[in-house]
Amino acid sequence: MSRSPTSQAVEEALNQESARRTYWANLGLWKDGDIYAAAAERLACAVADAAGLRAGQTVLDLGAGLGQQCALWHSRYAVGSILAVNPDQQQRNRLQAYLQPEDRILCQGAPEALCNLATHSIDVAISVDAAYFISKRQQFWSELARVLRPGSLFAWTDIARSPPPNRLSALGTELAQRSLSLAGIDGQQMHTPHQLQTQLHSLGWSMERREDLTTGVFTGFCQWWQHYRQHYALPRRLRQRCALTAAALQANQRFGWWNYILYVARTPD
Repeated sequence: MSRSPTSQAVEEALNQESARRTYWANLGLWKDGDIYAAAAERLACAVADAAGLRAGQTVLDLGAGLGQQCALWHSRYAVGSILAVNPDQQQRNRLQAYLQPEDRILCQGAPEALCNLATHSIDVAISVDAAYFISKRQQFWSELARVLRPGSLFAWTDIARSPPPNRLSALGTELAQRSLSLAGIDGQQMHTPHQLQTQLHSLGWSMERREDLTTGVFTGFCQWWQHYRQHYALPRRLRQRCALTAAALQANQRFGWWNYILYVARTPD
């Protein structure tokens, strides 16, 4: 979901199925019969498990959303403290409600939020369904390697350009970019997994894992949305935003421009 002045309202509106109020804010990793909160928690756990999140760690959460995932890092994984990156001022009060006294919100986006952190002060970094909003990628990788302890892991989900059998035409490239812009994402920053791995290797990182979650995330969200929009009331503007996201994902199902990938990379020793 794109981050914008109405992003909190959008994300709250997607959580109406839960018996107790939840504040999840990702596209979800879906199984048949899921409500949104279940799928969103599953995606968060997939990233946390891939990162080896465990008790006592200092965690850098790049894109902490409304804070529901931060509560999960504490309750299920017993992490020691969280540095929660979220530049959206409207979301911070909700995010703060889920944090512990030892946690801290970093109010800038990445990579700027990392510049004032101490070198080798972070045990592990994660980003659930938010990395595609990170700009200045070269600077980001350098700053992240600096603040993580040597040999630490970064686990994240991102949208990757599909390597087509033939070069995309100019029209195909434009349509692919527009499909992401409907969801508020700059497609020009996206690379194929091979291109990303090459970039990371040149900076001293090693790619530890890559898993394609396209069907479970994109297809699952689209199928859920068709049901959800018929049974739950959303303000018109919010409904349009979600519909545009679903339309972008449906177009991708037909043309296969983008994949949704879970990555794990290790910093230089």
